[in-house]
Amino acid sequence: MLTKAINRLVYRIIHIDNLKYLLENGIYIKDHRKFDPNYINIGNSEVINKRDEFRVKIDGYGFIGNYIPFYFGTQSIMLYNILTGQNGISKQPPGNIAYLCCDIDELVKLCPKFFFTDGQANQKFTGHFNNLDDLDKIDWPVVDSSDFKKTEADPDRLRRYQAEFLVYQHVPVNCISQVVVYDKDKKSGVESLLANNNLYIPIKVAKKDFYFYF
Repeated sequence: MLTKAINRLVYRIIHIDNLKYLLENGIYIKDHRKFDPNYINIGNSEVINKRDEFRVKIDGYGFIGNYIPFYFGTQSIMLYNILTGQNGISKQPPGNIAYLCCDIDELVKLCPKFFFTDGQANQKFTGHFNNLDDLDKIDWPVVDSSDFKKTEADPDRLRRYQAEFLVYQHVPVNCISQVVVYDKDKKSGVESLLANNNLYIPIKVAKKDFYFYF
């Protein structure tokens, strides 16, 4: 396995009000019978729906919409759009956003059907892989930066920046290694949710320049 990815976390952003159901049931794809009926979507519905018809480029893996996506990088373009209200996304204050952080090694132990990508999953030129030895296909310097602006010299940067790790249908609660929230008030609320569910998951307050851009 690529040394850079050992013990590496992947990240999923959600509306913080989705945490209560999620901590009781885990994460499900939207078409699953156990999906939260009151789920608050903060993503791009057009892209989400497009993935229902986009096949995974691995035989027998079905459609991208059958998988729960995580980003390798902490500062996703989608988060930027959510915080700024750009590109037709409903604007949310940063306090409404929580990060679910999962360790790759733990994910693959409990969720054996997965794949990852070297760019945004539903792009024509993006590669799909299900062998961790192929993690070296990811452009780690780009993924770990907060700069997703494409340039004349690197017009493909935007695609590579959005490399993803995707898990089939369901991610159990015990795959979540930590939750990151925006401030101490949100942390206190999440700690109460965890106590009510007899769960111990570390809760961290975000380093703003590492998670939230500002």
